[in-house]
Amino acid sequence: MPACLALTLELTPQIDFLPKRYFNGARLGMRYPRARFNFASKGKEKQEPSARVIAGSILSSVILLSLLAFVLFGGHRFFFGLVRAAGRSDPAELWAEQRYQDLIAEAETRLSENPMDRNALIYSGFARFYAGQELVDEEQRLEYMQAAIRNLRKALLHDRDALRGELYYVLSKAYFHTGPFYYDLSVEYMQRALDHGYEAPDAQEYLAVAYSDLGRHERAAESLKAAVAENPNDLLYFTLAETRIELEQPAEAEQAFERVLELSDDPYLLQQAQLRLAELLIEESRYDEALEQVEQVLASNEDSAHAYYLRGRLHLAQNDRERARAQWREAVRLDPQHTEALRSLQNN
Repeated sequence: MPACLALTLELTPQIDFLPKRYFNGARLGMRYPRARFNFASKGKEKQEPSARVIAGSILSSVILLSLLAFVLFGGHRFFFGLVRAAGRSDPAELWAEQRYQDLIAEAETRLSENPMDRNALIYSGFARFYAGQELVDEEQRLEYMQAAIRNLRKALLHDRDALRGELYYVLSKAYFHTGPFYYDLSVEYMQRALDHGYEAPDAQEYLAVAYSDLGRHERAAESLKAAVAENPNDLLYFTLAETRIELEQPAEAEQAFERVLELSDDPYLLQQAQLRLAELLIEESRYDEALEQVEQVLASNEDSAHAYYLRGRLHLAQNDRERARAQWREAVRLDPQHTEALRSLQNN
């Protein structure tokens, strides 16, 4: 369970006992009245019912009417609800133990009785989101995210501030993982979470990626700056550098790529940062520095088609067309679909 989401919901107290009836094991003695077989004489007047008989009849009628009202007005549902509650699990314990599937089942049972139970909606929404993140099957994961969104939006219909920031936060992430078409809603709800004072460690990262995909690069850069200030890591700096390129800020992009080279131990990310940095340096006509980055990539990965393409650009910048074409042919050999190398061969 993420540390940032320690739930303390108050649900209906669990009922772990029911009244029990105990019966005396002794047999009941059957006694007949002495006049059991005596018949009244024909001429004798009919006796009036005793007060005890009348009281018994009235009591029976009251009991029958009470049972009828009990059934008609839903009392039986309340009673059997207590019986079912006796065998239920505590949702807070299931959440703490990260037993998401059990928590979903328990929450859905409560929702079958009260579809707008706020606590059950929250537990179900949160559990479906975190369980969905662990799924490999993309279609099944999408179903979990959509179910989480439905329940969390219902929970927000309650006019209560408790956990509202957390609700917005998880709802934003659920929209994000539903796909790029929902990034605008992801941004909206993450911003609401921040406005309610809920600042999760990865909030700015989600905002940055969503803003970037939406083409709002300035907002993406702002979110990335906030994210790297809180959690400086190679991937965030790489994303920040790409955003700076989109904003046509090469100096800031170069600084961010250099931070990637300082921080990262991921061979693939390091190679991508070096290639992107080399492209920036070529655009600024800093050819020696660019060649240094390209050679470092080829030293660690001699099959990098893009490195050969960039080396060809460097040869062309020095008016060595033949050597440039040789580099581009090698790039196409390694990657027949390398569009830039193919275009360079055609035009040069």
